Amino acid sequence: MLIADLISLEDIILIGLMLLSVAILMRRTARRSGRSRKRDVLSEVRAEMHSAEQAEVSHLNQLEVRLFDYEREVGARISTTLSVLDELVQEADHEIARLETLLDKKKEGRISAATDGRPDLVAPDASSESALDPEEREMIRHLTDAGFSVEEVAECVGCSETLVQAFLDESRRERGSDAA
Repeated sequence: MLIADLISLEDIILIGLMLLSVAILMRRTARRSGRSRKRDVLSEVRAEMHSAEQAEVSHLNQLEVRLFDYEREVGARISTTLSVLDELVQEADHEIARLETLLDKKKEGRISAATDGRPDLVAPDASSESALDPEEREMIRHLTDAGFSVEEVAECVGCSETLVQAFLDESRRERGSDAA
């Protein structure tokens, strides 16, 4: 009775519950270890590798699509730039042809004026507006805007440098008074 005196009914119930919980935990552990023995590690690794490979293939496909879109965008930009440059070249060719025509007309006019015995130029002290016909004034403006020097413009138009300079000075004064 010594043991019975030391252990109460509550203690016996507590010990029983502890033994029951230990038995349940041991059974769970045995089941898990049985599952891990039945588990095919090789097939799990293969499945993980396959899923990782699929993810990389998907990422590669996305990069390929982005590259294709970028290629199309760059191609479109280049095409647009080329068409603008073609238009500019055509405009420049048209302007060159127009200036050459003006220059040819001017040269023909100078030759006929010289053969008729009429003076080729008006005196430099005369007004540049009256000394130059409208085609000559237009040609001087265009050649000056194109970057030609006064000497080069005078040679192209076929008149003196002083006349070209006087016309340009007068044009600048008119522009200055228009701006004011």
